Amino acid sequence: GLKDLLNQQDANLTVIIPTNTTLRAFLLGLGYASVTDVPPVVLKNLLLNLVINTKVRSFDLEAGKNMAFVSLSNDSLYLTRTVTISNEYVLTVNSSTTSNSSSTSVRTQNLEFKNGVGHVAVSYTHLT
Repeated sequence: GLKDLLNQQDANLTVIIPTNTTLRAFLLGLGYASVTDVPPVVLKNLLLNLVINTKVRSFDLEAGKNMAFVSLSNDSLYLTRTVTISNEYVLTVNSSTTSNSSSTSVRTQNLEFKNGVGHVAVSYTHLT
């Protein structure tokens, strides 16, 4: 039921994209053998938790500052850009002391789509 939402031409979305391995590990941790075993309402809420209704690229963020965003599931999602010696755009998700979730690194960032941007996450702990 998310196809229409994600295909809106006039949207400016940010999507945290878990890799297949990341999503499988998360679902297994919840007791589901595969995506087809997950009740649709649970899967929908999980995916809505990974979408922000505004376009956020790593270079839009102030270095060292946790930025809170409300996901489409009305939960908080935190994005943080840090600077290292070799990379001034290290992006993490839920790197906040006020978040109940563990932080995770973004492997690939700023993937531009027709209606937003995506960031590929490499860990499943931020999804909880």
